Amino acid sequence: MGLVKIAVVDDHKIVRDGLKSLLQETPDVEFLFDASKGQEFLSLMASFSPDIVVVDLNMSVLGGEETIRLAQRQYPKVKFIGLTASGDEWVFRMVKALGFAGLVLKQNGFDVLLQAIRVVAGGGNYFSQEFLLQLLNRSCADPIHLTEREKEILDLISQGLSTQVIAERLHLSQRTIEKHRSELLSKTNCSNSVSLVVYAMRNRLIE
Repeated sequence: MGLVKIAVVDDHKIVRDGLKSLLQETPDVEFLFDASKGQEFLSLMASFSPDIVVVDLNMSVLGGEETIRLAQRQYPKVKFIGLTASGDEWVFRMVKALGFAGLVLKQNGFDVLLQAIRVVAGGGNYFSQEFLLQLLNRSCADPIHLTEREKEILDLISQGLSTQVIAERLHLSQRTIEKHRSELLSKTNCSNSVSLVVYAMRNRLIE
């Protein structure tokens, strides 16, 4: 994998400058641009081609969900990692609705963000454990039965691994992994990997 091209969107200059400095010092990352407002972000997207956009989830920065959705429609290959100071339920609902590939709390260190970038660049999803743990106090659903193989795959999904990596690790086809993943989503009544992992943690299906 070559250099991962990164853009940063945040309304705090000190945050943008700090991330820019750290990302520019990271060997496997290429920092492309930073933006403080939605229109500025969309204008720069027309000139650059980031692989990943790290964005402050304070929606006033972007002018609303519409800006992110517009960027996703125009640049469907770009992946988004959210930064947030809150681990509240509304954050989970928002990143789920917008299809974010990752989420990192602002109180996490740069090493956690860098790990998220690398996991997402490799085709996986990354949601900081601190954020997921803050969701565990919600009420649990009725327990469900999972096969040992489903538990094994669920554990690997929770690590943010892509279908290809899971297939290689278990010596199975990607089609088989996708079939198990689909069954897990059906059993848990979840719509994607993010909600699946949160469900699994709430119901103690994974550590």
